[in-house]
Amino acid sequence: MKITEDFVETMLCPACGGRMQLNTAADAIKCRACRRVYQIKDDIPDMLVEHATIEEEAPAPAS
Repeated sequence: MKITEDFVETMLCPACGGRMQLNTAADAIKCRACRRVYQIKDDIPDMLVEHATIEEEAPAPAS
């Protein structure tokens, strides 16, 4: 079973309770609030906080 965006929208981050978003390019699920990234392996999301990485914030665009 493939993980869908609809399914991910029902999930909450186990670390902060924030909403999640699917990142199909990285085969991962990312928290919109704390930026933790949880990998998807064999169509199973690894939602253990200790296995998550934290995505760096994108630099502000130069004006």
